[in-house]
Amino acid sequence: MNTGALLLKSNFFTTEEISGMLKTINSQSWKPVWEDGSYADEKWREIKVVSDYEDQSYLTLFPELQKIKFFFKTDIVNMMFYSMTPGANIHPHRDMIGNVQWGGLRFHIPIQTNPNLIFKVSNKRVIMNVAELWALDTSYLHSVSNNGDTERIHLVLDVKVNDWIKNSLLPKRNIRFYLHQSHLMILYFKKILTVMFNPRELRNNTKEMYRIMKSLSKR
Repeated sequence: MNTGALLLKSNFFTTEEISGMLKTINSQSWKPVWEDGSYADEKWREIKVVSDYEDQSYLTLFPELQKIKFFFKTDIVNMMFYSMTPGANIHPHRDMIGNVQWGGLRFHIPIQTNPNLIFKVSNKRVIMNVAELWALDTSYLHSVSNNGDTERIHLVLDVKVNDWIKNSLLPKRNIRFYLHQSHLMILYFKKILTVMFNPRELRNNTKEMYRIMKSLSKR
């Protein structure tokens, strides 16, 4: 993957399927994505439908998601609905769970959005419309701000990168891809040094590193 975000399909879900999911979503209870740490925010919520490769009870409530099972010819590590209520912000960051080179990739399908939703990848605004299927390499710098007055809901998937992903969905790797990976190694080497000599940073990054290692151990 040579850029951080890539549009793969314009109408992955039909209007009827989107409406059906929204109706079910509105009858459910959301939980905070993070209850503590630097990402803790009551305005960033989730409904998990697949967690660490295991289907959750919520999955049976969404018959529309069977299309996901048929389309993706790879292991689904996590699948969840993410909600960002008006005023919610996720600051610019990178994470390795969706880094293609490390064997992971994240997909976004907007279920509900608004014109004032600012999603940036590598400091460039990316406009994701309802029902579109997008691939997102989360090792690129990305951020989200819901400046609108309606909730933003995305269906998000973390998957295992296999030959089907590489050959059927993603462009061929070029010099930009390898330059990005080299840049990442420099950034993470600096981060490791910072964490080693700063106890506070060590505490703040323990949960993130645990998630990365747990994900990698299952690949």
